[in-house]
Amino acid sequence: MIINLKCPNCQKLKRSVNVLDILFKNSKKSLLAIYINEGFMCDHHFQVYINKNGKVRSTQEIDIQFEKANVIKTTLIDLDDLDINKIKFHIPVKCMAQIIWSVLLDQKIVLLFKSSDIPFLDFEDPFIINQIHKLFKYITQINFDYKLSLITEKNYKDEQLKYDDYIVLFGDHIINDPHKILKMDEIKIVYEFVSAFYKEEVEIIAVNILKKELDRTYELTKYIINFLDENQESKKLFIHDIESFLNEKYNIKIKEIGIKYLLQIIVNYYKTKIPSIHKK
Repeated sequence: MIINLKCPNCQKLKRSVNVLDILFKNSKKSLLAIYINEGFMCDHHFQVYINKNGKVRSTQEIDIQFEKANVIKTTLIDLDDLDINKIKFHIPVKCMAQIIWSVLLDQKIVLLFKSSDIPFLDFEDPFIINQIHKLFKYITQINFDYKLSLITEKNYKDEQLKYDDYIVLFGDHIINDPHKILKMDEIKIVYEFVSAFYKEEVEIIAVNILKKELDRTYELTKYIINFLDENQESKKLFIHDIESFLNEKYNIKIKEIGIKYLLQIIVNYYKTKIPSIHKK
């Protein structure tokens, strides 16, 4: 199969690229995701999504390249047994954002469910529970650990004291938020990319929206931790110091809310002590 590729970053075009037909024969999905390495056609790396007719449906920039030790080398993303649309149907947008924010802040999470009289959380079929775990295993691969339990409402009520320090969610309802993390302004950033995940109709592109954002968050927190290590003698720092560091060293521009979002993760997930941070 012959296709034409265009880099989404520099727009450089490479014509007549041969994609092995066997890749489609081995995939049950109608869309194939291929990772284009830096140097193959230009100085950038990106993912391209191709349908079985050889048409390029979408390309996706990869903002930050992982260190070589962390790269998972694969040209085919195998999500054949993951039903993203079913997961979207059973977990509301708000709930998904709250789960991911809780993961980023290293919180233990309980998602409650009961019988099929609750249309948005019908987990009687263990297939749904398995699907949710598969999604989180994929999107948190090589970045964050997730601590998510799915239990019945009855079991939760029977052992409620056991879950005093858990984030407990039921559909759009917050049952327990012991550290008030779900009221933080920074969760708005998670809502934005989770909303994009729900709006995207092509499953493989949708799931990689979440994967890409978590990978990006992971790398940015590592950069900022390096900056904090270099400035550990400072009693106070300013937001613009971090902004300047990311811009000058990595050519990355992030707004103030983005810096605060990353600092919350550094403090809560990595348990890193940071100096007093000021706006000006």
